[in-house]
Formats: sequence, C-alpha cells, structure tokens
Amino acid sequence: MIRVERSWTQTKQQLRFIERIADLLDDEHRRVQDELLAVLAMKLSLAQTEINKIAKKTEREQLYLSFVKVWRGKYVMQRVALNTIVSDLEEWQRRFDPSWFLIMLVANPAIDQQLAAQRSEHEQEHSGGLSQGEGSKSTAASTPSTRDEEQSHLALATNMREALRPAPRQHISIFLPMLEVRRIDIPFSNVQAAQRGEQWFIIERYTCQAGRSLSAQNNDVRRLARKLASVDPWTFGLLNCKGVIKVVDEQRGQIGSFDFVFRVPKLKDTIQSLRQNLLSGELHYSLTRRMFMAKELAKSVGYVHNLNFVHKHICPETILLFQDLESRFSTFLVGFDNFRETDGGTNLIGDATWERNLYRHPSRQGEFPEEEFKMQHDVYSLGVCLLEIGLWESFVSYSSDLKPKPQYGEPYLQFTKWLEGAGEIESAELVGSPRYQNILAPMLKGYFVHLAKTKLPIVMGDKYSDVVVTCLTCLDKDNEDFGDEDELVDERGVLVAVRFMETILQKLNEISV
Repeated sequence: MIRVERSWTQTKQQLRFIERIADLLDDEHRRVQDELLAVLAMKLSLAQTEINKIAKKTEREQLYLSFVKVWRGKYVMQRVALNTIVSDLEEWQRRFDPSWFLIMLVANPAIDQQLAAQRSEHEQEHSGGLSQGEGSKSTAASTPSTRDEEQSHLALATNMREALRPAPRQHISIFLPMLEVRRIDIPFSNVQAAQRGEQWFIIERYTCQAGRSLSAQNNDVRRLARKLASVDPWTFGLLNCKGVIKVVDEQRGQIGSFDFVFRVPKLKDTIQSLRQNLLSGELHYSLTRRMFMAKELAKSVGYVHNLNFVHKHICPETILLFQDLESRFSTFLVGFDNFRETDGGTNLIGDATWERNLYRHPSRQGEFPEEEFKMQHDVYSLGVCLLEIGLWESFVSYSSDLKPKPQYGEPYLQFTKWLEGAGEIESAELVGSPRYQNILAPMLKGYFVHLAKTKLPIVMGDKYSDVVVTCLTCLDKDNEDFGDEDELVDERGVLVAVRFMETILQKLNEISV
C-alpha cells in the first residue's frame, strides 16, 4: 500500500498543478493531457473494483478463519492482484510524466508562480501534519518516503524551469577542477567510465570547433551542463551532470575541449554501449527487454527536446546499457558532442562518414546538408535505432581493431543487394561520390522503411513497426503526424514535442509484451 500511496500522492500533486495552469496550454497539449487523464480514470475505476473484491473476500475469510484452513493460494492471488494495480498506476505515471514536464517549456511567469505556490502549500501541509500531536504519529511515520517522492517532481520541475532560463537567477559555476580518476574506455562508445574510490562517473569530451568563438562555445557548454544538472536519471533517461572540466590544449596554450562529468546511478554493475551488445550476436535480450529499451530510448529523446535542445548524434554508440547484480536493467542516452539548443544557430557542414550518415535523415547527409537541423531529424535517428533494436542487428560492422568497416559488413552488402534488386542504380559503390547526396541518401532511407515494413513486424509486431515507420518518414509531406511543418512551428518547439509524445512515446507505451 505504501507504493500505491506514493504513486497517488505524486499524481495528485501533478493534477492539482495542471488544474491551475490548464488555460496556459495550447489546445493540442491540453487534448493529449485529457486523453491521458481519461486513461487514469479508467484504471482507477478498475483498481477500485478489484480492491473492493479483495476487501469482501478478506471479510468472509476472517469470519471462518478459526474454523476453516484458508488456502495459501488465495493470499497469493490477492498479492498478485494488488501488485498488478500498483504496476498499472506506476506505468501510467511513466506515460504521464513527459507530458507534465513538457509544461515547463511554456514561457509564462505564471508557471513559476504556481510552482512556488504549490511547493509552499506542500511545506505548510507537511508542517501542519507534524504538529497534530500523538494521534497523527502513525501517519507521520508512514509518509517521509512518500513526501520525498512527491516533492521530487515539484523540485525537478522547478530546477528544470531554472535551467531553461537564458540567465540563471543565481550564478553557480558548473566548472570543476581536474579530477584524479581512473578512466576506462567503453567499447564502441565515445564516452569513458571513470572511477574515484567507490564513485563512478561517465566522462564525455566535447572538442572545440574550429572557426567558432571559444567564448560562445564556453557559453553553450555552460547552458547544456546546467540543463543536464537538473535531470533525474530514472525519470528522464539522461545522466545527471556533476560539472564540466576545461581541458587545455598544451600546444596552443588555450582550452581545446570540455569534459562533461556525469554521475552514475548507484544501481550498476556493468556499463556497455548498445553497439557492443548488437555486435555480440547474442540473443540474450528478450522481446520484453528490447521493448523496454525502445521505450526508454524514446523517453530520453523526448526529454532532450523538453530541455530545449537537439541531440544530433543518436546512434547505438551514444546509448549506454546499465545492469546491476540483480539483473535490473536501465538505458541512458549520452553523446552530446554535437548538441545545439533548439533555437540556436546551426551550420550546413557535414561529412561523408558512412557510419554516421546511416543515422541521419537524407536532408542532413553528406558534406553539405540541405536543411538546418531540427527536432524531427532526431526523430529520424531514433527510428533507425529502434529498427536495429527490433531486428537486433548492427547496421555497422567493426574490424578487429574496433574501427568501423561499413562497406564490408553484412548490413552494407544486404543494402547493396536491395539497391540492385530495386533496379534504381547498378551499384551501391557511391560513398564519397558527387552522386551520393542525390541518389544514395534517399535510397538508404527507403531501405530502412522497407525493413520496417517487411522484416520488423515478424519479430516486434505491427504496432512497433508502425512507430518506426512514423519516425523514418517524419519529414515526409504525406506523413499524417509530422508532415505539415506549418502546424508545428512555435517559439520553443512545444508543438513538435507534443506530437512526438502522442505519436511515438504513447504508441510505444501502449504495446504490452
């Protein structure tokens, strides 16, 4: 019952907040909220019915307890029923949280006022509960964990609002001195694990870009670190940032890079990249685990956008899998070496690196991308990763020295056969050629859509396949969910985030295995 109380208390606080600021939301965001609340009402009704059944059974059993030996199985069934109710409520909470935290993107001071008012009310309620005398001891003793959990979402929302401000109210430096740590490479990933005593960290290097002002990059790094310092790993699927270390290039005598230092959640035993697991060829990841991984990754991408920046480098090398000694499993998105704020400037300079272009939309492939980067480009990259997770097949091969060898791996050969079979071109040997941008990039996207429609449903089902196709075609004019860009233009990308939440996150979360 403690879990039920904790979940419901948190939900009640969030619903009270929504009631106060509902008029500040746009129609589409409010509609999504209403749909989620309708689901909650149905779950609560079913839960109440089930609890009433259990209560009646318990009353009857107590009457005859001294005369009849009660079957142990009945109590087991009751526990199972209660656990199912709790799991349903917690699952709904996970589905609801992204839409609730999305409210923090609304640029209206009333949001800050209501957050402050609700936290003040909460503290007053807490103080009043402690002063009610002996009669309230049992209640007071049972609520600390509930209060902590409840307060955490209000505190997270407040911290998120503060991090999203162009200029913080209080200047707190996010820069750290050089840490004495033992660094350990994570195979097939650009980040490192680092150990200092019993503490573990993830360290990721952002290399300063030539031709850009060091001062501007310093400010970009500071803003990103502030945002990532406000996140809770389990809620957001993003690691919490402890701070940033300035790394001096000794040859030039100035800062050449920045090391982001992320805290590692306590529950971990092994840290691996998704690429390492895909390349292993082992089929130890069940359908349930792969579905969980897909949901967590989509959640992470959604929160990246909620924090008002685009990732630009979503691929298996930037997805970390944590597992503890009890086989509990978690997924976190890293790889912020090419980040940009949603409303910040972007360049139209890319590269012809095959293993990176695999995860880029055709309009962003090649040395001279056609379009500026937008949130939907991250959605496309997510779709490619969801395709790999579903098929459990790495689209990039590596040599024995851990270097990518894309044009010699099985995925590339399969793509070549598909191209030749389609009769569009005679050969796929176009990487690096002038014809690459116009021919190979769109064909690669077509190949992925083909896989999502033919091979993916067999192993992951039609609903999962539909989500992947939606991601891959999110910038197509005939895409019903994302196609009309004029409808998705707003100041802070709220409408794109709402559409992503509705068409990707919610549909993934509706899949049960």
